[in-house]
Amino acid sequence: MSAQAETYNVEDYAETYRTPTGMTVKILEPEIGAELSGVDLSQPLRTDTGNDIRAALLRHGVVFFRNQRLDYERHVELASFFGNVIRDGQDQSRPEIFMVKGAGGARDQSANRWHSDACYQAIPPSVSLLRSITVPRLGGDTCFASAVAAYNGLSDEMKERIGHLRYNTDILYATRRSVHASPERYAEMRLKYPPCDHPVVRIHPETGERTLFVNEAYSMGIVGMEQEAAMALIRELSDEFRRPEYQVRFKWTPDALAIWDNRLVQHYAVANQAGDRYLERITVEGTPTLSSADWKAMGNRIAEPA
Repeated sequence: MSAQAETYNVEDYAETYRTPTGMTVKILEPEIGAELSGVDLSQPLRTDTGNDIRAALLRHGVVFFRNQRLDYERHVELASFFGNVIRDGQDQSRPEIFMVKGAGGARDQSANRWHSDACYQAIPPSVSLLRSITVPRLGGDTCFASAVAAYNGLSDEMKERIGHLRYNTDILYATRRSVHASPERYAEMRLKYPPCDHPVVRIHPETGERTLFVNEAYSMGIVGMEQEAAMALIRELSDEFRRPEYQVRFKWTPDALAIWDNRLVQHYAVANQAGDRYLERITVEGTPTLSSADWKAMGNRIAEPA
């Protein structure tokens, strides 16, 4: 009689490690993504636990939690651990909240382009925290891609070509496909956030890593470059985020939470939900974007890939 074939439980076979405070971190993909468990975020956040979450975020770019019954106040409190919360939401009674809505069956929505949140701002947000309220059983996933891996995968010739370039952006261009606010609201926002530009290759201010910061949703041109050539380059660079090797895909469930670092990743909302999808996002203020030249002028060393 032959020996019984060995079987494996998916969770038992996962690559995991423990944080100093005892949370379990399950690594989802080599380049990006981890799921954290062993913490109740509906309770006041201890500083050491928050530091563990921050460390995992910097290491993996995006971290996920399941079964976290956060209310509005706890969501704001958690976001505040990462910095000053941005108050640009559509609801004046809850200005910290940006409502993310998707209709079941809709195939073309404002977030189904690779992007980093609100990089039409001269100082874009650092961290975003998105919690699920209503999610379909089928579809409506969110994909994340590592901007570090996207840059590291470029040829040396391309890295040399783009190292000093900057791209243009404007809130009216960035939100041209959005259905979340009125034209009057966006006119008001444009007064607050006038057109600006950012480095195509950005240095992360905490890790010192180079990241590919250009994106197909918000980048509308390259400073000093003819428009047709600029858009061709933007499309070519944005295609790097489509590589599965750089991605993780998150299946939303009720009471799930995703926290990501906009300086390390880009994301894409998959517009295939079988039912309506409603999530609430809070973003945290960032710091000015830094090119390699800016970073070196500050006396810093750029982190090289391992």
